[in-house]
Amino acid sequence: AEVVVVDTASRGLSAADAYRRVRAAAERLQEAAVQLVYKKVDSTLRGPLGAEIDAVMDACRPTMAIICPAYPAQGRTLVDGVLLVGGVPVAKTPAAGDPQAPVQESHVPTLLTRQMRRTVQWLQRPAGGYSDTHLVAKLQALMAGYDDAGGILVCDAQDDGDLAAIVLAAHSLELTSARSLLLIGSAGMARPLAAQLAQQMKGLDTGVLVLCGSLHPAARVQVHQV
Repeated sequence: AEVVVVDTASRGLSAADAYRRVRAAAERLQEAAVQLVYKKVDSTLRGPLGAEIDAVMDACRPTMAIICPAYPAQGRTLVDGVLLVGGVPVAKTPAAGDPQAPVQESHVPTLLTRQMRRTVQWLQRPAGGYSDTHLVAKLQALMAGYDDAGGILVCDAQDDGDLAAIVLAAHSLELTSARSLLLIGSAGMARPLAAQLAQQMKGLDTGVLVLCGSLHPAARVQVHQV
């Protein structure tokens, strides 16, 4: 398969149980030599996020994990490290009353620092949005300071352009530094990541079969062009 999705059903588990289940899944992916792992998290921060991220990092050993749970298309943005849902801090929304995994903290760096044993840092979005060169340089500088366990970087994002910039910067840094990065986010960041992978596939000779059932002269010209 070109894409494998593993549902660990760990949102309602304790931190210890979630860690064991997610690490086992991540180790299976490593054994299968999966080249790219994307850690999906809930866009409203439900579940034992810190334990799950620790589990994936312990199994995959990336130099840095970049997390941004923002999903602008659904009104979920990350501003000054705070996850907002429709402009309201997530801990003041119905997510706070979730029966399985109530959300009690809106500031993502604070939440992860409490739940994880790795260094957590935060990158504020510049007023005019991210610049590719600035973002790559910032990530490179942070990576140099992390130990073998790797570090966590929380990135602000207010729109889809921010998420695309984060994905592009991570990819560029991996190519130039030969170090591995783990992207963590909701479906919001998965979208530009998928678009980037599709763009990379365009240059590959995968072969295309075109079937045309029309006898119209215009259709024949089109097939000839293909």
